[in-house]
Amino acid sequence: DISPGKASATLTLPNGNKIDLTNLRDTIINREVRIENGVVVYSNTVSDPEMHEISIPRKGFYELVLPDGSKAWINSSSSIRYPSRFSGNERRVTVTGETYFEVAKDVAHPFIVSADGVDITALGTAFNVNAYPNEDGLRITLTEGKINVNASERNEQLLPGQQIIIRPGEWDIRTVDISPII
Repeated sequence: DISPGKASATLTLPNGNKIDLTNLRDTIINREVRIENGVVVYSNTVSDPEMHEISIPRKGFYELVLPDGSKAWINSSSSIRYPSRFSGNERRVTVTGETYFEVAKDVAHPFIVSADGVDITALGTAFNVNAYPNEDGLRITLTEGKINVNASERNEQLLPGQQIIIRPGEWDIRTVDISPII
């Protein structure tokens, strides 16, 4: 029998402390980070943003509410690196592996996901990024709204139901059934 995956993650703070989030339900980590009903939540009380990283082990997954209210579902063997508070003129995160995003709308501050040298820009939308190193290329699938995909002097805009597969020297855009992806 194959056991199902479970909500499992490790939060790495800027000082190097690692916190196992697997069994935490309602916990205060520090004055800015707490766990509410098993989800990491930020209070934005620290004046200077700090970089945090959540890493997911094999057979794990985790749901994260980013400091701006955007939601991220991080899949097995994946990670997301993000500031504890978004500042400046953009909201930027970096991912490895696979993460699905529902982006909080904020026209003045574009939401940018960096994965494997590619930037995906959204103003308020939902999309999946599959950047596993053992996959046949980086896959970005748009489920709602619009996104711009930018890398190596090339820029493409995706519409809902479209997927782009990026391989060295090749960009392939196609229409896909999004239900198995999300």
